[in-house]
Amino acid sequence: MSMCVLTYGITVEKLSQADLPLERIEYFVDLKEVYCTYYKEKKISLLGAAKALKIPYQGCKTIKEESDVMLKLYNKLLEDGCRMEHYWQALAREEKSTSNDFVIPPVTDVMRLKKQPYPHYIILDFEATCENNRRIMPQEIIEFPSVILSSKDLSIVDQFQVYIRPVAHPKLSKFCIELTGIQQEWVNAGATFDVAYRAYHEWLVKNKMVTSDGAQFIFITCGDWDLKTCLPGQITYSNMSVPNHFTRWINIKRSFSEFYKTKMGDMISMMDHLKLPMMGRHHSGIDDCRNITRIVQRMLQDGAVLR
Repeated sequence: MSMCVLTYGITVEKLSQADLPLERIEYFVDLKEVYCTYYKEKKISLLGAAKALKIPYQGCKTIKEESDVMLKLYNKLLEDGCRMEHYWQALAREEKSTSNDFVIPPVTDVMRLKKQPYPHYIILDFEATCENNRRIMPQEIIEFPSVILSSKDLSIVDQFQVYIRPVAHPKLSKFCIELTGIQQEWVNAGATFDVAYRAYHEWLVKNKMVTSDGAQFIFITCGDWDLKTCLPGQITYSNMSVPNHFTRWINIKRSFSEFYKTKMGDMISMMDHLKLPMMGRHHSGIDDCRNITRIVQRMLQDGAVLR
């Protein structure tokens, strides 16, 4: 399993000299840089940042106390909507792992898991162009994210995310930007949907999700909209076709309601029911994928079989 290290004002050179298992560290985040950039503040100490954000702390004299403050600062940044993946820095090495399992680590005794009908689940959550109280036609996909989850041990196999440049309505509405957090310059720099789809297919093949024996997974979505409405509309507009594995999916809201015997209307209510804290920003596609993945992990830990 690869790791992501949180630091505060430590450069990659100093990190490389530290007594750490560098062969397992793929990324690091300098929270000092994140804090100063995100909150538009000048350089400040770790305790100064904690005080400014009213983060409670016992002290900062020992490594354990300092680590506790950094973790609370990290969570506060997530709560405030900071896109932490924009600040991940790769620790250079000759053979760079593509795994991102440090984001949502497996937290279960695999011997207790029930056998699932699929070796992998791919959590998918599109974001698309939108207006407030008005439907856009065509409604184009602007974020294409996914997380591959192993049903065997609940580990994260890989993640995928691209922003897509809309064609019919190239300028995002103010409502869309505020809802998703996706900025105009991000989609301006993105590829068109056909190019993004080819990259996604290559990612599936690279991770052996699509083989000569067929698809080795089934999609999981939060509702039916992503693959019943959004993708068909996009491929019609783009004059494309997609494989059959895009026509089969598990609606996690329905599975959740059936398993826990309680009706849940959205991702937030499912997380509240499981007492899972929100990670990242709601309606960010990749953050929603990660949070839905955490819901799926908990369900499988609790004995659910998703089919």
